[in-house]
Amino acid sequence: GEHILVLGGNNERMKQRLRIRYGGHPQVSILDFTTQVPLYMDACDLVFTKPGGLTSTEAAVKNLPLVHTAPIPGCETKNAHFFQQHLLSISEKNPDMLLNQAYALAYEAAQRAMLAAQRKHIPRDAAEQIYRHIVSETMLKERAV
Repeated sequence: GEHILVLGGNNERMKQRLRIRYGGHPQVSILDFTTQVPLYMDACDLVFTKPGGLTSTEAAVKNLPLVHTAPIPGCETKNAHFFQQHLLSISEKNPDMLLNQAYALAYEAAQRAMLAAQRKHIPRDAAEQIYRHIVSETMLKERAV
């Protein structure tokens, strides 16, 4: 059956509100801060997240269907636009429409295009590529000094 995991991080106020509302529901778990996000993602069939760069990229690298919730204006708005433009996620301002799209995304046929776009645009070794870039830039700067 379905189970909803909410990774609440350090947002105590949000976790408290969710626990009051859903705490007795057997299919909902509100979790505290964890360093095990990659393991939880491995267990997911669908990821809902605000369009922060780290979580969004991590979900795309893991090739997970991705639903972006309301962004914080600024960088997250740009992230949501980028991901949506490249078909890497779905995003919608209207919560009911977003829920309908997410429900459709839970089925394999609707996921196919998104997961193919993620594989095309987000390299699975993205972290390694970033590391190599930083190391090479650092070495260039050290040589220039």
